[in-house]
Amino acid sequence: MHQLDFDHCSADAFVPSRRAAVLTCALTTIRHAKIFPPIRCVAQRADQIAETLALAWKWFVRLAKRGKDASEFVTTFATFAARAVRCGRRVAGAWQA
Repeated sequence: MHQLDFDHCSADAFVPSRRAAVLTCALTTIRHAKIFPPIRCVAQRADQIAETLALAWKWFVRLAKRGKDASEFVTTFATFAARAVRCGRRVAGAWQA
């Protein structure tokens, strides 16, 4: 399992005023990750949910560095993260074939 590298994260992403935005995005992303990839294997499904959340966090921090608020488009944000993982995208590259 990959660990997030917090050294490259913006300090603005951890400001208490953004905590609600982070939680909203995280909960919506988890909900979309559970629904979007129809996988029966419990372990693979858990891996994809975790990967979706990690990818969404990476994107959230990148958007925060640009001064954008991902909580303004939470549903679209979560859907794109779930689709990306479903297509094989990971935080540290793509799934190996």
